[in-house]
Amino acid sequence: MIFRPSSSGSIGPLDHRTPTDIHKALLYRLQLLCEWLCYCRFNWRVLIRYQTLESDYYICVRQQIGDATPEVIIINLKNNNEVVRRPIKADSALMHWTKQVIALKANQRTLQIFDLGQKLKLQSTTMNEDVVYWKWISSDTLGLVTDTSIYHWSVFGNATSPTKVFERNANLSVSGTA
Repeated sequence: MIFRPSSSGSIGPLDHRTPTDIHKALLYRLQLLCEWLCYCRFNWRVLIRYQTLESDYYICVRQQIGDATPEVIIINLKNNNEVVRRPIKADSALMHWTKQVIALKANQRTLQIFDLGQKLKLQSTTMNEDVVYWKWISSDTLGLVTDTSIYHWSVFGNATSPTKVFERNANLSVSGTA
């Protein structure tokens, strides 16, 4: 069934039949999503750039509206879609797959890991090169890609720096392609 706005501004089915309860629930969620997206003034390019969906536990979105302080919005899908907002100065954020742990990256080189549940900083480091791509590659390791190298960073336990795993092929070392 296809929905469209009616003259009153509400969304209704094109064939004007009463939707089932399932359609009503879906419609309600779509309306909430549309209102949230309009409120945040996202366009799809910005939404895709600043959101992460690393698992079926969390959605993590970094947003900044106008000159306001940027914030990270974390939606816990396993806890009744609980929404947590935190002010951040980082450029990007990655939530852990299952833990209340967030990785933050600022100025492409500064990385920090925080345990949100215990409210403490687990790790921090500054890289010598810009990190062009990063991702959780295991339950305790972040994979970091720079223009020239690949690093693994074990973020739990004793404080450690990222460990270089190997050099990138020169053909792949163009910034922004990772």
